[in-house]
Amino acid sequence: MSSELKEVEVPAQVRHLLYLFDRLSSKRKTQVVASLGGAALIPEPISSLELEAHCRLYQLQLTPWEAETIDEMDLAYREESAKLRG
Repeated sequence: MSSELKEVEVPAQVRHLLYLFDRLSSKRKTQVVASLGGAALIPEPISSLELEAHCRLYQLQLTPWEAETIDEMDLAYREESAKLRG
């Protein structure tokens, strides 16, 4: 796997979702899982309650499609995190 990151242009129509996901992800909980090889931090999913609370706090109203997109982004994030752990 290449260690270089490619810069991608995020369409303006969905840029707010990337920003929202980044905000939610920065506050996500992690679990510490110990094994013989050491310990790993496992990111927990962003719950629907956390998304709802964030939207209520910042007076955001998401469409069902936008909420589902945040869920899919979260799943992809956690899958990639698992791959990096091996």
